[in-house]
Amino acid sequence: MDQYTRQVLGWATSQRCTAALTRAALSNALQRHGPRRGALFYSDQGIEYAANSFKVLLARHHLTQSMSRRAYCYDNVDVESFFGTLKAESDVTERRPQQSVSTLISHVDDYLRFYSRRRLHSALGFQSPAVFRRLAA
Repeated sequence: MDQYTRQVLGWATSQRCTAALTRAALSNALQRHGPRRGALFYSDQGIEYAANSFKVLLARHHLTQSMSRRAYCYDNVDVESFFGTLKAESDVTERRPQQSVSTLISHVDDYLRFYSRRRLHSALGFQSPAVFRRLAA
């Protein structure tokens, strides 16, 4: 997530949170938006972000890694807020027994597109992250 525009730059979905998943999400962001030399990649101290394979991917694209303090969610408040919004505004947390995992993943993907392209944010002057990003460029 771009902290300035609040746009979700890249994502990947899986049933498990692993280094492979975080690499896939970062690769998706890099493919869609290109690397920005010297950009800061900020995260919590999850093992998936501390994995050597993830650090190598960051270094390959000249991205600097910064991690929040242990057990202090306020360092990563934008991302924590995003996940709260995702849970509140979508039905992804209400998986029904008849609903397949692929259907659930599809719902998450749809919401992520909506959030970045069309959802209005008061902090962005009631513009979507995508519009705010274009205007700021």
